[in-house]
Amino acid sequence: MNLICTGNTAHLAKGDLIFPDYQSFYVEMQELLVGEDYYFETLSTAPRILDCGSHCGLAIYYFKHLFPNAKITGFEPVPWLRELVQQNIDSNAWEDVELLPYALAGEAHDAEFTISQKDSMAGSLTDRRALAGDETDTITVSCRPLSEFLHDPINFLKLDIEGPEAEVLEEAAPLLHRIENLFCEYHEGLGLGGDRLERILSVLHKAGFDVHLAQSFSSKFGIPVRPLGSVRSPYALSIWAKNRRWPPPRNEEPSEAAAPSETDAP
Repeated sequence: MNLICTGNTAHLAKGDLIFPDYQSFYVEMQELLVGEDYYFETLSTAPRILDCGSHCGLAIYYFKHLFPNAKITGFEPVPWLRELVQQNIDSNAWEDVELLPYALAGEAHDAEFTISQKDSMAGSLTDRRALAGDETDTITVSCRPLSEFLHDPINFLKLDIEGPEAEVLEEAAPLLHRIENLFCEYHEGLGLGGDRLERILSVLHKAGFDVHLAQSFSSKFGIPVRPLGSVRSPYALSIWAKNRRWPPPRNEEPSEAAAPSETDAP
């Protein structure tokens, strides 16, 4: 981090990025730039991407590196983080990127959103961070269902929303066939309910997705040995899914061809 950062600005291969804190940005870099958790291939030269949970905009940077002509919609309900993302969008002159102030939920409504003072990536419509003992702040945010943004085919959905992922995917279930590739970070922890992973996998399988699961980067370090002893502890899983029924029906066809180069490092 010290080699590529000046204060809270990271100097990356394709531009500079302002970030909120070293701990969260280190985890994001490991997941996105080292492990490339969001890498995908598509026939579209200008893929349509939904970035749900934009944080500081590193995912937008990564997508724009893979596909310079990508059309991206970012969602970030926390005002000061949204301002940070917008600064990064403007300073890097990323085109075809819109940033919306919504939290995704199972229905449209205003709700309390809990922000952890310890972890800038852990803002949630749930109270899981407060139950875990974090000092938290609460703001009111506007919530929207995912289905509102699935009118057209989506080449990649990134869903990292810290808790309500099952409700969001269930609400959008009738339209999930319009998504080509999907990443979802699943969170298990206090106050979240024990059947949520089963619900997510059921929705994805019924919608025609093939699924792969693995521990998230941060969870790998939290459960290094004797994992049975951690069964009731909070953890996170990464879920990748590919739509085996893609492309959608003819009136929803995606645009034409090309995949990023696997040798082109972000």
